[in-house]
Amino acid sequence: MRAAVEAVEAALAGDFDVLLLDMEMPVMDGFEAARVLRERGYRRPIVALTAHYEDAETERATREGCNEVVTKPVTLERLREALEPLLGESVSVKIDPIYAELVPTFLERCRQNAVECREAVRSADLTAARRIGHALHGTASSFGFQEMAEIGRDIEQAARAGDSAALKNLVERLDGHLSRLQPVYD
Repeated sequence: MRAAVEAVEAALAGDFDVLLLDMEMPVMDGFEAARVLRERGYRRPIVALTAHYEDAETERATREGCNEVVTKPVTLERLREALEPLLGESVSVKIDPIYAELVPTFLERCRQNAVECREAVRSADLTAARRIGHALHGTASSFGFQEMAEIGRDIEQAARAGDSAALKNLVERLDGHLSRLQPVYD
């Protein structure tokens, strides 16, 4: 009955690589557990597990401090996709060879976007953050960088909602993703 409370206590006392939190637990749900952990300075990755497919649930999990959301039923493939970037392993993205000359410039621009977005969040410039997220979503989608496109979409949505906490988490997620990204031309 105290599953989430015990999870919070164990996470704060332990040395886990990543924390998997079910969003629907008794006494304290996973959303509250993630928020409490972040408020208490927990910096390790948190993955939300939920049976809900709605964007509102995903946005709430991100806003409360989750780095990733995995919907149930959880498959090994989907769990691997969620955990790889969080555990520091490189993320391989297959790219059409026709874009080989353009991708390095695109990725450098994405790194600049991350810096600009971090500054926009710091200065509470939600219009700039929304614009950066929108551009990132569109361009990353065009090149085939699906996860980066999703991060861009989430940045745009969080900026529209005025959610500074989610924006901060999303910029960190973007930085982490960019640092592990390895384009593979196939």
